[in-house]
Amino acid sequence: MSNNHIDYYGSFNVDMPSKVEVDGPFYWKAVYVVGEGGFKKSGSLKIVFPPYQHETKREYVQIYDYWSPCFAWAVCDGEKKAVEVTIEKIDTAFLHVKNWPDSNRILRITAKADLKKGERIYINYGGIDRPWIKGAAPATRVGTMSHKTDGTFLKYKVKVDVDGSGRFIELNGFPPVEITPGRAESISIVAPGIVNVGEEFKIRLVVKDRFNNPIFDYHLDDPKLVIRNMKNGKIAGMAHISDNLTYRACIGEEGPYEITIDKDMDLHKEKAAVLCKNVAYKIFWGDLHSHSNLSPNIRDNDGGTDTNSCYEYAKEVSCIDFVCIPEQTFRFDDDPALNITRETWHSIGRFADQNYNPGKFVTFPGFELHSKRGDTVVLFSSSLLNVPYPEKWVGDVSQVWDFYGNSGYMTIPHLHRYCGGRMKKDQQEMKFGGFRFENWDRKNEYTERLVEIFSSQWGRFEDNEHPMLLKARSNVEGNTTTAFLNRGRLWGFTSSSDDHDGRPGYGGITGVYAKALTREDIFSGLYNRRCIASTNPRIIICYFINGHMMGDIVTFDENYSVFRCVEVTVVSPQDIETIEIIRNGEVIYSKSINGMIAETEFKDKDVLDENTYYYVRVKLRNGHMAWASPIWFLRK
Repeated sequence: MSNNHIDYYGSFNVDMPSKVEVDGPFYWKAVYVVGEGGFKKSGSLKIVFPPYQHETKREYVQIYDYWSPCFAWAVCDGEKKAVEVTIEKIDTAFLHVKNWPDSNRILRITAKADLKKGERIYINYGGIDRPWIKGAAPATRVGTMSHKTDGTFLKYKVKVDVDGSGRFIELNGFPPVEITPGRAESISIVAPGIVNVGEEFKIRLVVKDRFNNPIFDYHLDDPKLVIRNMKNGKIAGMAHISDNLTYRACIGEEGPYEITIDKDMDLHKEKAAVLCKNVAYKIFWGDLHSHSNLSPNIRDNDGGTDTNSCYEYAKEVSCIDFVCIPEQTFRFDDDPALNITRETWHSIGRFADQNYNPGKFVTFPGFELHSKRGDTVVLFSSSLLNVPYPEKWVGDVSQVWDFYGNSGYMTIPHLHRYCGGRMKKDQQEMKFGGFRFENWDRKNEYTERLVEIFSSQWGRFEDNEHPMLLKARSNVEGNTTTAFLNRGRLWGFTSSSDDHDGRPGYGGITGVYAKALTREDIFSGLYNRRCIASTNPRIIICYFINGHMMGDIVTFDENYSVFRCVEVTVVSPQDIETIEIIRNGEVIYSKSINGMIAETEFKDKDVLDENTYYYVRVKLRNGHMAWASPIWFLRK
């Protein structure tokens, strides 16, 4: 902004900290000095507060409770000239966003009389002081996220309308405030799930604070990583450091292994589990459902979820192998406030291609469609350069199938409360209204091969008997994974973060058995339902029924009298509580476990005369769990 511009519209100066630790106390004081253009009665300043996190259900600024946090007040330096302070909502096309408390993020200061050049408006926010009284109120605190490799910043905006016309000009004034991590409290060890004998592999260490924020510059004082056989307790070797938080290792004998730090330290240590075995298929971990600010819904309440930062978090913090960042839409048109436009489509494809690194990191482009049956992730197997932008008539999952045919992509539903498929997205919060199972009547077994059984955003959608204490609690009866499996859906399992804050892999992740870390091989593993869904721990589940692997379909004629021998092996980085085998939605076998490894076998001797599926559920003693995708026995 030029000096002449500043001279006319005035200047804005702020006293505020440049850095604040997560959940730390925060305040600022600002002075607006009227410029050459004056400041007429009904002229206004607008200060737009940045969100700390998506849908936090918190107030960022308030003007009604003098003694509470987040209080803001303003005065003019002439006692006879008053200003009015009000709160406004951010501009968004999504009514559900407007209903959130954190949409009240605009502080407006309006003059009640004409102000002359040089007169001042003083604005105060937060802190523990109030006018004339020191230490009168609880501290206002910043958010709990500090997760970006290049820093997490709060970015305020200030705008001025000097003549009350409604035309606002943005001023300089607010420097960015960096939110820094807290004290280190835990260290996660991340390693491949399956390695070959003698194969060198990489081990990553991620140090985090109590809010699970990464501390990138943390220096570990010569930690020694030990690789220990879980069966006999023998040490198989030591990992060798290649830089401060990265190690290289290899294992010379088959078996299940834990990797831990052989040193007393104040940090809580989260081990890694590795199965050393010469097999054709490795296991790779990823997140198929996480969003960036290319989604309009997220952009309107954006704490800084730019797309490249999402990919960076997936690689450097979650240390996952693959990711899909599907952006949300109702339709495909030129309305950027609600939908994916052609420009957004090209951006989705460009970012995915730029971050794809075969053998190291796999990306899939895609979108999430809000339609009349609910929300569905559409994941493409290759670059969007090879995929046409949908026509305007594509507004439902069945129309996606009609438009794209039966190859080159998958549709992955998640089963939370009915969203209605309406442009007014406040309808998404309807608990039961409008849900119709007939919207699910049409099937496409070529492309709809998976279902999201868990997400960190919504909870557990296995069945209605045991939803977790998240949003899944208010789900529609029967709109669950086992209910659809019982109605004939042939779905493998995925788990995701459904994160809206730039953190793919934060929470739910999916394990896939695949030959190599490429788009083609990971997509093939997903397509063939060789999937493990986990609430977060990288729990290795190998199970077979009469030699058939998870995701397989076995057909039979009138009945199936051969005993089904279910063989299960579990290798976990944390203590296992139970292993359960589920047949057609009912637990038919449960075994208590004491330790991080388990091998169990169950023979189902019942004669099958109807379609039957089996899957495995593993529960850990700390409450986490994982599911291995079904194996089906179907009548021809």
